[in-house]
Amino acid sequence: MIRTKLYLSAVLALAALGVSAIAQTPAFTFQGRLTDSTLPANGTYQMQFTVYDELVGGTAVGSTITNLSVVAANGVFTVVLDYSPQTPFASGDKRWIEIAVKKPADAGYTTLAPRQLVTSAPYATKSLSSADSDKLGGLAANTYLQTNGNGSGLTNLNGANITNNTITNAALSPAVTVAATTHSNLLGSLRWDLLRSQTNFAVGNSPRAIAFDGANIWVANYDSDTVTKLRASDGVVLGTFNVSDRPQGLVFDGTNIWVATNFGHLTKLRASDGANQGNFLFGTGCYGVAFDGEYIWATNCGVNNVLKVRAADGQLNNTFSFGDGPRGVAFDGKNIWVSHITINSVAKVQISDGTVIGSFLPSGDVLNIAFDGDSIWAVNDNLVSPNVLKRRASDTSNLGTFNVGPRPVAVAFDGTNVWVVNQDANNVTKLRASNGEVLGTFAVGTAPMGIAFDGANIWVTNSGSGNVTRLSAFP
Repeated sequence: MIRTKLYLSAVLALAALGVSAIAQTPAFTFQGRLTDSTLPANGTYQMQFTVYDELVGGTAVGSTITNLSVVAANGVFTVVLDYSPQTPFASGDKRWIEIAVKKPADAGYTTLAPRQLVTSAPYATKSLSSADSDKLGGLAANTYLQTNGNGSGLTNLNGANITNNTITNAALSPAVTVAATTHSNLLGSLRWDLLRSQTNFAVGNSPRAIAFDGANIWVANYDSDTVTKLRASDGVVLGTFNVSDRPQGLVFDGTNIWVATNFGHLTKLRASDGANQGNFLFGTGCYGVAFDGEYIWATNCGVNNVLKVRAADGQLNNTFSFGDGPRGVAFDGKNIWVSHITINSVAKVQISDGTVIGSFLPSGDVLNIAFDGDSIWAVNDNLVSPNVLKRRASDTSNLGTFNVGPRPVAVAFDGTNVWVVNQDANNVTKLRASNGEVLGTFAVGTAPMGIAFDGANIWVTNSGSGNVTRLSAFP
């Protein structure tokens, strides 16, 4: 029986690609990652795919495609979708795909949320309805002379016939006259380090927390009282949004970004456009935030409690005290985990009533924690031997202690490996999650603090540099 926590992971990779490199076809490939409760799904599932014109609500466009035999391996599945003869993408308007899934023996389908935005490749499919799209009046389109535009297709043009000063500097393509020449010179001198794509992106002052919403990266700028939204594919800034009082915690609930501030505010921003959906004041020193599928959990370090807030409307459900100095918080699919820097402990908490059902005691300050599908990883700011702890989530048993760099402050899981931010070393350490083996150490900016995974890359906030660094998670 499929559990109620079956969902499409936030690290879903959506590819809209022609399935044939030769003949045109309206079919495209859809790839995603499916999680059954807290574990990557494995086995055969039945899935339904419906195109909608809105992220929430809206109207179905075209029919529903049902695939009764979708194989998921380690969470990853791939299907080919063909909505023809209907044309849900023909208008060029935004489209979202809603997925419903079940195991063959289950009675009904579970609808996954959020719907997934379809990127532009299906719209680029050549028109199949225009019989004369390649010819004008029976002649090939490339035999016609373009009388306006940029004239890029002109050949055999005598330069002597161009009147002096009729072509301005602004009309010359910088990509051809400057960038291409520069890149060729760099290639000729083997300057591979300067030819690589940009990996650092400017944000606000003292960026701290960072989160991924399935398409974009969100950064909390502590000293700017703002949150920056960047497109994950290329780092382009899509917006900067004002919040209040030193933002230092971020989490995505499937629709909205929740921002925790140093003065006890929780601000709810709509992820699609950054519109403020509400400010909720509950205490002092909100630091870490997590989402359990229904509620936001926020550590309220200033007054030594943890808040449980309903994500739908921001109403406070309950307040719990598990010990002094609550800081990091994580959800393992069933329970909430909270770290305490004052008493050096990590508590396992039942989400229904806040009962502590397990704990372990590190030897230093645990600032942040993460879940890898089986185990809890806790960064341990031990001055003598900084390390990261691995504990089995089911019973808190010790699975290992692994040395990292000085002052580890944040940790993230990429589906295979664990990444630890070492603030005083200005780098991150990559460890194999299965056994803690160190796979590499990578330089980032100054005083790194936050870390997130976007499905392909690791993003790190550099509080001393005012930027974020993007590293390939799977080189």
